[in-house]
Amino acid sequence: MSPVKTPLLKTKVKDQAKTELVLKTNLLKLTLMEWFVGLGLATVSIGLTIFTAVLVKCFEATHDLPTNLVIIRGVLQILLFAVAVAQGDQFILPPTRREKLLVIVRGFFTGFVFMTNIAALRFLPLGDVFTIFTTRSVFCILIPVLTVCSSKRFGKPIDANKLCLVLVASLGLYLFLSSKFGEVELTEDLMSTDSSADRGDVVLPEFAFLLEKPQSYNTVQIGIAMAFLNLVLSMPIVCLEKMIEGTSASIQSFWSGVGGFLIGVVASFFDSTTSIFSGYYSAYEFYMMLVISICFIMIAVLQSQAIKLISTPALNIILLVQIPVAYFVCPNEAEVMPDFYTMMGMLFILSSSMVGDWILHLEEKQGAQELSTNPYLEI
Repeated sequence: MSPVKTPLLKTKVKDQAKTELVLKTNLLKLTLMEWFVGLGLATVSIGLTIFTAVLVKCFEATHDLPTNLVIIRGVLQILLFAVAVAQGDQFILPPTRREKLLVIVRGFFTGFVFMTNIAALRFLPLGDVFTIFTTRSVFCILIPVLTVCSSKRFGKPIDANKLCLVLVASLGLYLFLSSKFGEVELTEDLMSTDSSADRGDVVLPEFAFLLEKPQSYNTVQIGIAMAFLNLVLSMPIVCLEKMIEGTSASIQSFWSGVGGFLIGVVASFFDSTTSIFSGYYSAYEFYMMLVISICFIMIAVLQSQAIKLISTPALNIILLVQIPVAYFVCPNEAEVMPDFYTMMGMLFILSSSMVGDWILHLEEKQGAQELSTNPYLEI
């Protein structure tokens, strides 16, 4: 190479290195900005979740929430996302018959999940509900493992790490729930033996906003059943979303509103006493139900936008903040602070849920890499 060309080549290499450095710096700034925006959205969703749950508890202190509250949420979703669908470039129904069926089925599942979510908030202490809901990742690992016994196509084999994870979560749930049932039995005994005596007023802590009354044994059982049913029904929704990734989120949300509305109409025939059409509720209570429904929609939108900017494990770790906040804001009259066994159960539950989130995140990344590198896979 001639000595004239050598300086020119070195200059080009230096310019290329500077350009790459500038691009990496800009990319890092953009990533940090996206992370902070995602953190802000997650923080707002935490505050809105606590606010909505407290509204549900305050409503329950005077009247029972209607079983067909999902009708109001469904109507709001239909109206809001119909506008979004009209402004988009896709039809209100997917083009293929298979996607149409999957979108509609997903809408019905989301309606059921909303009803179980409300029921769990009604019948369980607020902190207990959020603690049980953190096991969602464990259920996402356990259900495919159980499915492998009946279907090799949809099930997934279990390894030692997943087995240990499920066992730790099971131990945590056992400690957590057994302490709750013991607390309920003790409260019922005290109420039956000291019903005529003056047990004194329970002092409301300074940090508390609402003191929850102890529930009966049957009520706690119903609340726990609804919370676990919520976790089980969430798994088909995740699977259906992966099967209709090409369908826009607005269309999916629109049909979620349609499914919820139809489920609420059917529920009206089974429970007419606490139906929104019974005339049992005042105009102020209808306004409260409207606010609760809007808040649930906003929470779903905020978390769906946050998950686009930060990873799912990071988002779920941030959302763990709402558990201690819930215990502080709405303590239980029978147990202002959780006891030792409850704390140990929570420790096992939260640790297993964080590990489960990370396992699912790694599997999703690995599946995406296999999808992009497999030339024989039909998309």
